[in-house]
Amino acid sequence: MPLSRLPLEMREKIENILHELDLYDKKHEKAGNLSGGQMRLLEIGRLYLQDMKLFLLDEPTAGVAPKLKGKVIGILNKILHTGKTIIIVEHDFGFLSEFVHHFYLMDDGRVVFEGNHKAMRDSDVIKEIYFG
Repeated sequence: MPLSRLPLEMREKIENILHELDLYDKKHEKAGNLSGGQMRLLEIGRLYLQDMKLFLLDEPTAGVAPKLKGKVIGILNKILHTGKTIIIVEHDFGFLSEFVHHFYLMDDGRVVFEGNHKAMRDSDVIKEIYFG
């Protein structure tokens, strides 16, 4: 549906999110015409618009240019500050450490670690699993 056909309040919210994600200049493009990274950013922006209490994300910055990861973090933080919960499957601990407060590590289908960022960084279990 074209933005012009949406109610003004919704259109303004969408346009603000597109600005935050550096996608405003693409607002008239079909999603299929966006790059892979731009599509990931658009998916995350769409999450922000939804009135859900729990979000499940699988590697939300896969294919996103490194300079845009900060934009993703900003949107995810906004979602978190509305009292919602985000569960993320991710391998980039640096990205996660920007906003995640509690970590779980699974190995072979079971939770082998639970704790905060400092505990995770110092964990011998994590060092063994990831670095041998």
